[in-house]
Amino acid sequence: MKRNTFFILMLIVLFLNACGDKKEDKTTNGTTDKNTENNTGNDSKPDKVKTDVKNADAEDIKKTLNEIAVIFKKQDAKELKKYFYFQDKYMLVSNPGVYIIAAVSDKFDFAEHLNFKTDELKFEEWAEFDIDTQEWNKQGIFAEVNIPNDYFTSICQNMKDYIGEVDDKTVELAGEIDKMEFIRVVFTEQYFRFYFAKKGDKWLIVAIDIHDFSA
Repeated sequence: MKRNTFFILMLIVLFLNACGDKKEDKTTNGTTDKNTENNTGNDSKPDKVKTDVKNADAEDIKKTLNEIAVIFKKQDAKELKKYFYFQDKYMLVSNPGVYIIAAVSDKFDFAEHLNFKTDELKFEEWAEFDIDTQEWNKQGIFAEVNIPNDYFTSICQNMKDYIGEVDDKTVELAGEIDKMEFIRVVFTEQYFRFYFAKKGDKWLIVAIDIHDFSA
């Protein structure tokens, strides 16, 4: 009788333990699912670009690019400053070493040569660079309307994580630019990107990105 009672008690204990484990698993799965859902929500950003630029804006961008082309040809740093959206500064993105870096700058190294014809400018989705093949999916000069995202902020975060430092002025300007809607223009032949925002009736430079995708 005692032996039977002992076995019955053991079965009850095992049953209760099994129920507890099942409940814990359910809670863990629930938490994981919830976190996954939240992460997905945080990571999902609008990646569709707008290409329906007004004709007037398209012509103004072409006009601005023509004027900047002349400035580059003359290597006129003083004149280039007149095209900065922020007074005497813009964001410069480059990769002098292993990492892509961003920095607030008030000048430009005209050794970065730029030749183009604005009649080749197309307002459509940007060309994409394939790191594996080291080729663009299309060639030319393309402009698209940027939807606010965290491109410049993420560069700053990577600098902090991998290089160990990034100055406050760069972080502040990166955050300000990421909130803006602007037109960005890419030159596939020269790995050159301009970011323009409109102030009044003029399109001005908020950032220049010269980092080499193939590096």
